Amino acid sequence: MLRYGTDHGTMRCEVYVVFFMEEEPMYRVKVRTVGDGQHPSEAVVSVNTADGKQEELIVDRRSLEEGWLRIGYPLRSQAGKFLIELPRETMRGSWRGWVRQNELEPAA
Repeated sequence: MLRYGTDHGTMRCEVYVVFFMEEEPMYRVKVRTVGDGQHPSEAVVSVNTADGKQEELIVDRRSLEEGWLRIGYPLRSQAGKFLIELPRETMRGSWRGWVRQNELEPAA
């Protein structure tokens, strides 16, 4: 942890480093295609969030695998929910979101 003191108080910066085992699989999230993107190679997909909302984002059609989108590793887990980072920004401007465990599966 790094602490830096100023006349106006103390600023604290915490850095977390996460390491994954080589054998641990990457993950993908369940998506539903809801429309076409601006380019013929793009699609608008919807992700179900843990709070029951839908997040939409535009992705390249080649990144879709039978209703699944590869996301890498979950960033955090808590009470059956996982914090994931999406490959592109959503229509609402978010890059990350919480999803339920049943919306994820290890990628092949």
